[in-house]
Amino acid sequence: MTLPTSQDLLRAAIAALVLALLSFLLYPLFAKSNPQWLLTLTVALTTFIAALGMRFSWQLPALGGAGDSTATVFIGNLAFRTSQEELRELFEPFGPVHSLRIMKDRVTRRPRGFAFVELDSRQASKAIRKLNEQEFNGRTLRVNESNKPSAKE
Repeated sequence: MTLPTSQDLLRAAIAALVLALLSFLLYPLFAKSNPQWLLTLTVALTTFIAALGMRFSWQLPALGGAGDSTATVFIGNLAFRTSQEELRELFEPFGPVHSLRIMKDRVTRRPRGFAFVELDSRQASKAIRKLNEQEFNGRTLRVNESNKPSAKE
């Protein structure tokens, strides 16, 4: 069993607030004639909003200051047989993995031997220190912070 993340708790709180707001706004319309309509309508609207959120994977902005920013970590010299699950398991002890991309050749769709993992900035620096030059799947990993693309002039 996994515990809910702060993102999950924030989503649940927002859904509860939306439900409460809908109930508050719609109560005068349906309370006198048929109160079951109010319940049916708010449940249907909340279900629709939740389905949209799951369909489009809404990402809530991080709360807090600059300490909550993310960093992308480059992993080089990766074994070609490494799966996304294995790579996720390697980085999860350092904190939640926001995204993970194993790069593949456009034509052959075979892995190219490197990947990018997005973590919280503090966890990324810990992961870089601990995993750089460590052996994984028979290869010595090269782990460092990803280069930021330069702005085109």
